[in-house]
Amino acid sequence: MKVFTLFFALLFSTTSLVFGQKSTVKGKKIKPKHHVGIVRLQGKKSLTYYALSVKERTELLVMGPGKIEVLLRVRLEDTTKSSLPYVIQHVLDDKKMKVDTLKGEKVSKHLRFKSAKLKGKPSAAGKVFIHVPPGQHTIKLYKGDTDQKVHAEFKYFKDKNQPNWKNIMPSLPLDTVRVKYLNKKNSTVKFHRITNEKKFVLNTADSTQLKIIIKAELDFKDQSGKPVILTIKEKGNTIKSYKISGEKSQKTEYVDEKKLIPGNSNVIYLNLPKGTHTYEFSLEDKKKSAIILIEKNTKIKTK
Repeated sequence: MKVFTLFFALLFSTTSLVFGQKSTVKGKKIKPKHHVGIVRLQGKKSLTYYALSVKERTELLVMGPGKIEVLLRVRLEDTTKSSLPYVIQHVLDDKKMKVDTLKGEKVSKHLRFKSAKLKGKPSAAGKVFIHVPPGQHTIKLYKGDTDQKVHAEFKYFKDKNQPNWKNIMPSLPLDTVRVKYLNKKNSTVKFHRITNEKKFVLNTADSTQLKIIIKAELDFKDQSGKPVILTIKEKGNTIKSYKISGEKSQKTEYVDEKKLIPGNSNVIYLNLPKGTHTYEFSLEDKKKSAIILIEKNTKIKTK
């Protein structure tokens, strides 16, 4: 059985050199969470670019869905008139690497390096777009195996069609618990408790996307933070398994429960196929319990 460690949704991304403006709003420049170095460019206004490395990551943290526009410029030294073709690589949530090949660009007519210590001139910009699925995601970027110095600027376009999440009730009764969110004016949310035997049963007849929020439960005597395994079954067969963090939550607490402590939230996004299906969400460990909240995106239908 394949187990995925999931603290945020791990979905596939795609890249495109063509960008559709209809489904997006005005972009916002984003600063990397981790970068190799900063390069200042000067034109009508000052611009901040980030150096890309073959080995060391430049890391972005964004909340999807949306698209990241990556503007790329090569430093052209000596009498070089244009850059050579080169490759940019990115990895979404430490999954499969995606590769984009960019053509050579001539010297920019409008920009120069702000520091006199940097020799040469910046090239005109090449563009790459990274599609970001719903949820919080980490994107790591590298340049390909090239001696050319490549610098990048990042702008995020949030999709206009943001998900509309609607709470789903289980098909069979389950115990409910109230959770207080301490950083949201003490708002309370109802979760359902699941175990190995007490399953969240979901009957569905359409294709859509689910948002699953799950918290492991800890007791006061054992706060070791051991993870639990969530299994999703259909007709008795396990179709997905996820390792859920068992660390104690610092942002939530129970309203009525006195014997247990809620763990950190783990968020999973799951695309449902067409047709009538019955899914069962339960824990693999017979001695553990967790609380779960499942929501349906009413705005989209998956293929």
